[in-house]
Amino acid sequence: TDVPREEQVEDLGRRAVERFGGVDVWFNNAGVGVFGRFESIPSDAWRRVIETNLFGYVHGAKVAMRRFREQGHGTLVQNASIVGRTAKPDGSAYATSKFVIRGFSEALRQEVLDQPGIRVCTVLPSVIDTPFFQHAANFSGRSVRAAPPVYTAEEVAETVVGLVERPQAEAIVGGFGKIAVAQELVAPTFATWLTGRTLHTGFLSEKPSKDTTGALFES
Repeated sequence: TDVPREEQVEDLGRRAVERFGGVDVWFNNAGVGVFGRFESIPSDAWRRVIETNLFGYVHGAKVAMRRFREQGHGTLVQNASIVGRTAKPDGSAYATSKFVIRGFSEALRQEVLDQPGIRVCTVLPSVIDTPFFQHAANFSGRSVRAAPPVYTAEEVAETVVGLVERPQAEAIVGGFGKIAVAQELVAPTFATWLTGRTLHTGFLSEKPSKDTTGALFES
């Protein structure tokens, strides 16, 4: 399913109901990214990140919430990122999309107060060991890597299952993310400086790289 294409997501929802008879949990997880300073990123790459990371979730949530409303229960889990709380340099489109997902989720939580059987949960993972970084578009001039500390995908999966069993509004995965959020609350100016410096050198190595659109437009 190409999630920016609403008709494909609608078809996925129909197939799920036909096969399983309903939808108890919908997990919005597809995401793409582009690295580089804001002014170096082409507009079509920026737009594609928003189309996938935001509108892909909008399309999925629309299918799920419609079904949840009909049956009176269901859990929507939306995978955002700790970047949705702290942002990061060289990834403005990705950070924007993840901040938006947190607001989108909160708005949905407020809309389902009349149906307490429907729950909306947001996951905020720290840096996770997946091929995301190798598949990302890159206009930074330097090769991309996962900035340590790096956590396993299994930790995210366990958190998602935990939210299905015991729903809560937001769940941070990884100790680094929890420390970063606390730091932001206590010393926001310092947090901006530290995050900007450490993540710039953390995600971008000294090894040069040619510009690439990665997996933005094709798998």
